[in-house]
Amino acid sequence: MTNIKLILKTERINHGYKQIDIAKYLNIEQAAYSKYETGRTIPTPENFTKLANLYDVPVDYLMGTDIATILRRSYDLGKSKGEIIGDNIKLKLQTKKEKEIEK
Repeated sequence: MTNIKLILKTERINHGYKQIDIAKYLNIEQAAYSKYETGRTIPTPENFTKLANLYDVPVDYLMGTDIATILRRSYDLGKSKGEIIGDNIKLKLQTKKEKEIEK
């Protein structure tokens, strides 16, 4: 799984929400939301959409697939939090480069 859990947690914290706040917004139990942030489950497509609207970001970003937004958000967060997301991007780019070399 991509860093969905880290992205969800980072966005929640940066927006000043607690897990219970997001759970109520999504109309789910706090324990169910907590599983999103621990990587035990992932949001439904409907909940990804709701979260993207709440945080004003693309769904692809929350899913860890929108590299441009991830880079911009990591830069905005500063080095402490952004480095973690940045490391994930480096890993993705490195893996992509390795695949190209194999061809």
